[in-house]
Amino acid sequence: MESKPRYVFDTNALISAALLESSTPSRAFRLALECGQILFSSATIEELAEVLHRPKFDRYVKSGGRDEFLDAFVNGPFLT
Repeated sequence: MESKPRYVFDTNALISAALLESSTPSRAFRLALECGQILFSSATIEELAEVLHRPKFDRYVKSGGRDEFLDAFVNGPFLT
């Protein structure tokens, strides 16, 4: 059985993927979703949640959109 490639993204890349759809990290993240599994730690989730809730990001994506990204990231088809 062939295993899928596994990918790890740091918090900065995940923030860029959440905020800027056309960014290089966003494209890499979507490609990783399509062809592999994304690995993450609970520390990454905690940091991502804290950073995504900063008001300075409201100009890019409203809070609800950032919450949707976080929820999809945590509950999506990722390997923890």
